[in-house]
Amino acid sequence: SGSSGNLSPFKRRYKSFDFSFRLRGDLEGRYRRWMVRYDETPGKFNKLFTPRTSCYDDLDEVCDLCVVGDSHSRRLFASMRYAVKLGRVGYARFAYPEEIGLKVARNITRQCNTVLLGFGQWDILHQHSSPEEFGVKMRAMLSNFKGHSGLYVRSLHYNSLGVDKMVCPPIDNRSPTRVDEYNFALKQVVDSMNIPWIDTRSIDGPVWDTAFDYNHFSF
Repeated sequence: SGSSGNLSPFKRRYKSFDFSFRLRGDLEGRYRRWMVRYDETPGKFNKLFTPRTSCYDDLDEVCDLCVVGDSHSRRLFASMRYAVKLGRVGYARFAYPEEIGLKVARNITRQCNTVLLGFGQWDILHQHSSPEEFGVKMRAMLSNFKGHSGLYVRSLHYNSLGVDKMVCPPIDNRSPTRVDEYNFALKQVVDSMNIPWIDTRSIDGPVWDTAFDYNHFSF
């Protein structure tokens, strides 16, 4: 029991939806509208979660753990590296699973005792592939890691519903329902290949709408 007045809810969850627009060029050369809350400074946030050192950058060092993926994985790595203060943790940036061919997978395997893979955000955002196509690409990529006993795959994180997801038609398709369609396809693949699956939705699910930039879940 106790007074509810003592509770401290997530600050950003209950802020008003006042916003401004800025333009950012994406990888395909188009310009999209990105919502930035009027009283926040994304630059400070991004600097805080930009890794400064990674054992993966040192070709002569073997990492205990490598986090592989794009920005969501980078923030996971930063939390492990600076908040939890794990030792030899590395980060390797790849946006799409097809970027990791056999040669790249062998390099990662040689340098990383444990590998945590996280993909799918860009596939949904840019409508790069359907859930079924994403599953096929993940299966092909995971096959390149055959024989690595320390391979793990995590679920896709949810994204908050900013204006780019709520306009019609949406600019960004990463609604929780759509994300889970890709999670379902991914889970089928890893189960069929007997690869350990780390479902982070029990962690980010309850706070899915608290992301600072309506995108990146903060650990």
